[in-house]
Amino acid sequence: MNLQNQAGVTKVEILVIFVVVIVLAMVVLPFVTGYQDRQFIWVMSGSRQLQLATFNLSLEREAAGETHLAWPGEHEGSFSNWIVTLSSILSTNDIQKMLSAPGFPLRHEDIYSMNKTTLRVYSVTKKSDSGIVMISSANFTNTPSGGEPLQESSKPFGNKRFVVMRKGGDGQIYQPQFVGNTNVIGGYAPLCH
Repeated sequence: MNLQNQAGVTKVEILVIFVVVIVLAMVVLPFVTGYQDRQFIWVMSGSRQLQLATFNLSLEREAAGETHLAWPGEHEGSFSNWIVTLSSILSTNDIQKMLSAPGFPLRHEDIYSMNKTTLRVYSVTKKSDSGIVMISSANFTNTPSGGEPLQESSKPFGNKRFVVMRKGGDGQIYQPQFVGNTNVIGGYAPLCH
């Protein structure tokens, strides 16, 4: 009987196991790291859709000669009034999706409460500059007086990055070091309430 064949694992077997583990890691890693990227894209898309809906509703109302337009600051800074106004052109289900993020679903009855959404909306009006921040992810809570650091526990992205959508429609995903840098991000109006 040959005892040498029964003892332990060969170098070739170890190498095969090592290669299999590396291949599995390469297959799984994009899904793990890409999840948060999908969250950022989802929130950026929702922000852009809300900005476009607001802009279009404002143009429609202005063309009809209405003095009360659609911008969030023209509702006395009331988030819920702005959502009610948007629901004249968007379904509440669509608004609910735009105010959510993967992993942070919003209940239907909570769409009128900005503190429960993954977005923050600022009191932007028709007269506001196009570069002013209109919508941001909830972890970015800057005020006109300056920036507040991103909190690790804040939704939806913690202190990793944040999303900003300006009144003019341009938006971006920023790194934490840009919090409070109005030269990069733009100015801020007060948050809606």
